[in-house]
Amino acid sequence: MLRRLAARSAPLARASAVRAARPPHALRLAAAPLSRSFVSTAAAAAPSSAQPFMLADIGEGIAEVEVLQWFVKPGDTVDQFDRICEVQSDKATVEISSPYVGTIESLEYEVGSIAKVGTPLLHISVLSTPATRALAKRHKLDLGTVTPTGRGGRVTKQDVLLVLNGSAP
Repeated sequence: MLRRLAARSAPLARASAVRAARPPHALRLAAAPLSRSFVSTAAAAAPSSAQPFMLADIGEGIAEVEVLQWFVKPGDTVDQFDRICEVQSDKATVEISSPYVGTIESLEYEVGSIAKVGTPLLHISVLSTPATRALAKRHKLDLGTVTPTGRGGRVTKQDVLLVLNGSAP
């Protein structure tokens, strides 16, 4: 009986030793829960139609900005909060970050051009599942207006339902 217990605990001891040898960040990654999704990885990462990324009002009565620098180009994949571009008004220089996970489809301004507040800076394909895109399309909802809460900044079916029910944040 003791031999059986010792034989069973040996693999556990080796696994503990391997875990102890890993750096702390590796432990966090290894402990992350696995997704139980029935959608294939390729389908989950498929982009939806391109959404305009509008130049928001940056305050202080600013109506236009000069595009100083692009940090992305068409075809680049961006994550939420990645730097998109740097713009300058007559009062400040600001870096604009992405609110979405997706792929840059097109840039609407050249470096040195003047962009007006409320116009699209670029077009981005927002990541979502096929079911989410179908639901949004059926209700004529622009996925670019939905706040993503899914893993990696994806727009989920629940996000779309919250918007349709009027209870989105």
